[in-house]
Amino acid sequence: KKQCGGEWAGRILLSVASVFPLSERSGMNVLGSFHIDNVTTYETLDEFQAHEAQEMAKQNNKATPGQHQSSMKMAKTEKEYAFYQTFWGMQKDFSDPNQINFPDFIERMQTILAVL
Repeated sequence: KKQCGGEWAGRILLSVASVFPLSERSGMNVLGSFHIDNVTTYETLDEFQAHEAQEMAKQNNKATPGQHQSSMKMAKTEKEYAFYQTFWGMQKDFSDPNQINFPDFIERMQTILAVL
């Protein structure tokens, strides 16, 4: 039911966006207010690895892999976690754009766009 409501809301937003120009005052942040109290929490590396292991076990539905495969998967998981942190860390920049350090922001954005 939530998915249906989300799709409906998206259709309404698309309809409204196609009717009104981008310069419409009601769609602008005229006062420059941002939700700076937003705190995005994400899993620690251990939690992330445990979650990934559970997902792999569900997919494979078999015994644990050998030592060599396990170490390779651990390195892959650490890279995925680094991306996970970078991706969700961007939320801080978007919640308070006045505090963006542009060289760091551009570097993180390029990292994300290269993966996507």
